[in-house]
Amino acid sequence: MMSYLKTLLVILCLLVPALLYSLGERPVSKVQEVRVAETAREMVVSGNWAVPRYNGELRLQKPPLPYWLTSASYKVFGLNATAVRLPAVIFGLLAVVLLFAWVRREAGVEAAANTVLVLAASYIGVRYFRSGEADAMLLFFITSASMLGYQLLQNKDVRSQAMFGLVLGFGFLSKGPAALAI
Repeated sequence: MMSYLKTLLVILCLLVPALLYSLGERPVSKVQEVRVAETAREMVVSGNWAVPRYNGELRLQKPPLPYWLTSASYKVFGLNATAVRLPAVIFGLLAVVLLFAWVRREAGVEAAANTVLVLAASYIGVRYFRSGEADAMLLFFITSASMLGYQLLQNKDVRSQAMFGLVLGFGFLSKGPAALAI
């Protein structure tokens, strides 16, 4: 048990500074990142978190969870690029921790460490764990649903079924029908 915690702690001590390092330095310029940032800003300014708007116009093309989380981040950290990207960092780290725990249980600590380091160093980790887009959230919820679905194949308990539905619902709120692909 101790090697598991030590290994996870070392991985997190490597990833947290790497993901947070100069997070707000580069401008918010990618189209989808700008849309999330501006929609969330308008939610905070207007106080209306129920109806997303982008440049004053109704924005219903994407689900609201990224806007809500970015708005909450704005409320805590102010209107800045770091606040836009912080939800993705958090969900990226949550995905790493969840995946580590799952792989460790199924294949051991070494396999778990290698798996999450590959994820963090992959295109997905490098691109989306530091971006104000919904992809890190979706990855976390799909990983959660995959883990719960795997458990359901082994043991069909009601709690796992309910959790499976819940994380798929949150996945849908983060990116839409892509979450249901699982």
